[in-house]
Amino acid sequence: LPQADFDATFHSRSFCSPRGASDASKLTVRETASGDAVVLHAISGGSMKPHEDALRRSGVYVLAAANCGNLTGFKVSGTVSVRNPHGFLPGVDYSKKDMYGLFFLVYLTISLVWIRCSHRWMGRLFMVQRSMLWVCLTAASESAAMWLFYVLWNSSNAVHQVLFFAGSLFSLWKVLLLFREALLASEVFRDDAGSAPSACNAPAHLALVAYAGAEFRFRLMAQFRTGYGLGSSEMFWNALPMVALGLLLFAWGGLSLMREKQALLDRNMGDRASLLTQSQVVVGAAAVGALATLALQLADPGLSADVGSWGLHGLISDGLGQCVFASVLAAAMLVWWPSESKQRESASAAACPECQRIGAAMDSGEDPEGDLGRASV
Repeated sequence: LPQADFDATFHSRSFCSPRGASDASKLTVRETASGDAVVLHAISGGSMKPHEDALRRSGVYVLAAANCGNLTGFKVSGTVSVRNPHGFLPGVDYSKKDMYGLFFLVYLTISLVWIRCSHRWMGRLFMVQRSMLWVCLTAASESAAMWLFYVLWNSSNAVHQVLFFAGSLFSLWKVLLLFREALLASEVFRDDAGSAPSACNAPAHLALVAYAGAEFRFRLMAQFRTGYGLGSSEMFWNALPMVALGLLLFAWGGLSLMREKQALLDRNMGDRASLLTQSQVVVGAAAVGALATLALQLADPGLSADVGSWGLHGLISDGLGQCVFASVLAAAMLVWWPSESKQRESASAAACPECQRIGAAMDSGEDPEGDLGRASV
């Protein structure tokens, strides 16, 4: 029956008729109850035939079970499914099916464009540039798995948990790869690996693993939020570890970029420092976008009893996060887009690591003795 009609349908003190009444041991329904939205089904014991009925009204429905007889020590098992005009997907989740299909095409297109543009520089790409493709393909795999999950659920009422867990793991992996991108970007122009500790070290990987566990837990709670009736306060406490670890990783990446940028400025390498500055801006924008998206997910007005607002749930719970991630990924790709100037730096560092430490005289060709210039050629 509709959740809004619960109090108007049943008596507040008892579901069943009082003992001694003519209709004792029966479920009682108020005379004022609306019959077009209440489905009553009596269970008498043994195997029973499937019961079907039409629901005339849209809204949030609840299942109420009451034992009005004298039976004890028995077990009731069965399934309840609701088929909407569009299929078996709940109304609040229906928009996610097409949304994930669209994002699959977006990520696949970005992957193909990146392959096409970086192919000519394949032997001279920085590690951060090589990792971009894996981020794109992981995001495309997540969207494909979730699209298939919702398609099968909608068409056959089969909830394939394997597809959901696969999509969740791909989602975690793409975020971890993007966090790792920020750490790798801070070491692109590092000339001497021993001059400073690596930002992408064992503690960083431990923090990434801890964040993955916290986000996976939150994703599970968000997926089954409506089924378990979880409110904003319960979701907030579940999100708190994920937020704390996420802010730690954002700060870690931002500080690593800042430290390496300052080292480049001290050596008068402004062009290289500008790339790290742009990467810092991308990291900061990602942090702001992630926090804003999480705040909307906790409130989520799309889960109200108003049927007209249900379309917002898919956008808030999944769509905004995908839009923020795709925007951050596109911005990072633009910053590190393969070009002659960037790949020249990669080739020179790989061919002659010591040359980067000689200084400006080497770069400008100034060599009063003449021997150094001939040796470098």
